[in-house]
Amino acid sequence: ETERIGHSGAQALRAPVEWSVAGGKARWRWPAGSPLINRDAAAAFDALRGTHTVFLGNSVTRHVVIALHWLLGARIPHDSARPGRHALPEAESSIWAAHGAASAELDARGRVASDECKHGQRGLSAPRAVVNCCVARRRAGNASTVLTYAFTATPSEPVARATLKAWAGAQNCAPELAPDFVVIGLTDVKSTSEAQNLAALAARAAKAHPRLRRTYFFLVTALHKKKATRDALQKHEAAAVAAGGGRVVVVPVSMSTLRGVAAGALQHDKGNSYHYADAGRVFEGQMLLNAFALAKKAVCRDDGAWRMRETSAHNCDWVFEAPAERCSAQGRDGRPAADACACACAAARAPRPATAR
Repeated sequence: ETERIGHSGAQALRAPVEWSVAGGKARWRWPAGSPLINRDAAAAFDALRGTHTVFLGNSVTRHVVIALHWLLGARIPHDSARPGRHALPEAESSIWAAHGAASAELDARGRVASDECKHGQRGLSAPRAVVNCCVARRRAGNASTVLTYAFTATPSEPVARATLKAWAGAQNCAPELAPDFVVIGLTDVKSTSEAQNLAALAARAAKAHPRLRRTYFFLVTALHKKKATRDALQKHEAAAVAAGGGRVVVVPVSMSTLRGVAAGALQHDKGNSYHYADAGRVFEGQMLLNAFALAKKAVCRDDGAWRMRETSAHNCDWVFEAPAERCSAQGRDGRPAADACACACAAARAPRPATAR
């Protein structure tokens, strides 16, 4: 099950999106037979229910967090938007502060159930914002979801790398931070190595803190920006897709947004080469909801009671330290580690990026 999103799910996320403008509304749809859908408020909450999601990125990522918040509250259409319409830029700015960090627990209607970790301050660095003890200890209930956002500036990749490195350490409450989903918004279209670097750092953090082996990391490719060439976007997206595997899931939106701009369905903000009007923000939010739903279906489980026959100290954490050698170990209940320690053994099957800087 841990491989499902790495194959059929990843293929579905890469399928070309069709754009159209009719009746003054921009719409997008996936090919016939695709498992991807546009989720209304109830379905969006089902994809997020009981999860803690950490978002790392520049203001484009913040806009998507706001779009998800509004989707939960059914305050915006979930499958269309007028080209150029702007209802979202300053929405919920009291929570999702620009150039800052925040964390809020939301209920099924998008209402704030708890904002105890709300920072609401500008200039708070992503590493400190994410590994602080309040955020690290956040857990969603079955009737809520926790969203945490930390601003990285542009380009986002250097701060995202620093955050993952801090996460792999022991300062503050880094060892306690084990969200279900981590979303990293890429911005450097010219880079063909950053996705690989971030995937390697995610693996390093999971190695340092075994609790993270249940966490999925989503790398969202850079959206089309003004003056970006098709060739650059293709190379960037292809390199990111190649870095995915196991718990690292690539959400490719570079070429999709390029096609949306060409069709007149997507429009950039005036005076900003990165920002999109509502259609782009809601579309990216729907892509993420689909990726989350696929990951939830593929979630692995480790049996906390499993022990190897020889010693009770040899549990699934022990298997995780060297899955290639230990997944064949037989447990005292007769089950092999490969069956009882699904998350730990998934690490052996996941493609590993070569290096990280």
